[in-house]
Amino acid sequence: MVSINVKVSGLETAVHVMHRFVLLAAQEHKLIVALTAIVRAQARRRFQTKLDPDGKAWPPLASSTVDGGREQGTMLVDTGTLANSITMQVSGTVGIVKTVVEYAKYHHTGSFKVPNHPPKRQFLGVGKADMPELEAAAEAWLLANVGL
Repeated sequence: MVSINVKVSGLETAVHVMHRFVLLAAQEHKLIVALTAIVRAQARRRFQTKLDPDGKAWPPLASSTVDGGREQGTMLVDTGTLANSITMQVSGTVGIVKTVVEYAKYHHTGSFKVPNHPPKRQFLGVGKADMPELEAAAEAWLLANVGL
């Protein structure tokens, strides 16, 4: 009688790693929620910092606006409606930060369709200035969940 024995070693490690990645995929949603919340907070902070996603200063108020009694520090903030309207949604691996305020698009992109055509003052989006905070959060999550 002939017998062949094959010993496979190391499968325990492979199974452990595969199990860890299955758990990781299940927790991926938590990472997307956390990162989307950071992007929403960054967008809301722009109404205080007056900086776009790349860290560039918003154009100052026009002299006619200042002469009309507005202060430079109140740019895009009268009632707080626009800043407070910024919401987030997460579906699967997609995070969305948005506003449904009708006039937001005119301020965000600038417009010649509105009287006194406001200049572009971006408050939504992810740019160079945002990346360090997002990268740090993702790295912390990976360290906690993967051990990398």
